[in-house]
Amino acid sequence: MERYFALKIAVAYFILGFLWILFSDYLLTFFIVDLDMLTKWQNYKGWFYIAVTALMLYWLIRRQMKRKNRLLDELEAARLKAEESDRLKTAFLSNMSHEIRTPLNGILGFSNLISEEDVPVEQKQLYLKQINSNGKLLLKIINDIIEVSKIQEDQLAISYEQVDLSLMLDNFIKAYTLNGNVFKKKGLELRVLNRLESESLIIETDPSRLLQVLVNLMDNAIKYTAEGWIAIGYRLENSEVQIWIEDTGSGIAPENQEIIFERFKQTSTSKKTGAGFGLGLSISKGIVEALHGTIELESAPGRGSRFLIKLPTKTALQT
Repeated sequence: MERYFALKIAVAYFILGFLWILFSDYLLTFFIVDLDMLTKWQNYKGWFYIAVTALMLYWLIRRQMKRKNRLLDELEAARLKAEESDRLKTAFLSNMSHEIRTPLNGILGFSNLISEEDVPVEQKQLYLKQINSNGKLLLKIINDIIEVSKIQEDQLAISYEQVDLSLMLDNFIKAYTLNGNVFKKKGLELRVLNRLESESLIIETDPSRLLQVLVNLMDNAIKYTAEGWIAIGYRLENSEVQIWIEDTGSGIAPENQEIIFERFKQTSTSKKTGAGFGLGLSISKGIVEALHGTIELESAPGRGSRFLIKLPTKTALQT
């Protein structure tokens, strides 16, 4: 690049000098008839050439320096991004090894206990439940890792179809309230906003992916809300569907509201509770963006959180 830049300057300087020598006298005699005046301007034409070429060289060098500085800034940003990526990968491998070992040790430990002959049947049933629980946790961790990899490589499979959002959200709520109602177990109130009993809202989306995001957000709301209520609602504004899940939980500090959507990053509250290792919200954001939507957060410490999903839709009909 430096060689070509020097060559450009040399060629430009040569062409300008060549043209000036050929045409400067002709131009002067064309505009100036008086010989005394012509002699005077002959003395100044060299200085004029120097001034013009100096300005041209200044402009070329300044442009090259700006380009070089921009490239250096881009390289520095790429270097910092690569270092951050390496740091996150190291932290991920460390966290992943711990997270995988925990349920795996539980599975192996309870498997050894259940194989003993003198263990009562009731105790074996308890061990089987622990094995099943740890197996599900291990499967979730592996699935999250696979999902993150797909999102990072832009290979997340999305299948659009027409979906009755009202019916889908109704079934989603029933899944939480009918089978062992987790809200009652924690003493929480579930509030359903904008429920349309006799109407339907038809949109085009991937229902399984949208449910995956809603389950993730609802599980987080339940996990971090000790008392109060959790609300889910939706509305249609122009060609945009908005779905939100709100809670009266611990809330998130302003400085942490950006990093919680990044891979492998957690707030201090998440670390204290030992809740996962920072993939859930990153996956949710990746899925929503793959659906050409956005996910927003409104929160404050001690005042709960509100996650808002905005999805564009080609077909949005209320009947």
